[in-house]
Amino acid sequence: MTMNWNSPFTWFSSFIVLIYIPIFLFIFQAKRAVQLRKRLWPPLMILTGITVVGYAYFESRNLLELLILIPFIAVICFLNIRYCATFCISCGSATYNRTFWTKLTECPECGAKLN
Repeated sequence: MTMNWNSPFTWFSSFIVLIYIPIFLFIFQAKRAVQLRKRLWPPLMILTGITVVGYAYFESRNLLELLILIPFIAVICFLNIRYCATFCISCGSATYNRTFWTKLTECPECGAKLN
């Protein structure tokens, strides 16, 4: 299988792999800049949802599939923003909640109270 560099999907996927993922990993795996991570988490989750919808559009170009996919992506983005990651102010670690029906109250790394 050869890549068609004239296709917009090829450029789109190359952008995601080469720019978006390293930036995401650099910001969220470093133990510094907790306020920056808290501020960037919602826009990055929304950008991730838009990326998935864009990928689906480039793959199928079917409006009906997008109308079915968009509500699911919106719910996933909402749950990720609201319940998934919490950032500890005292130690700087990102804590990821695996259950959406409960919220984390303390940091598993240092034991400090989370907002």
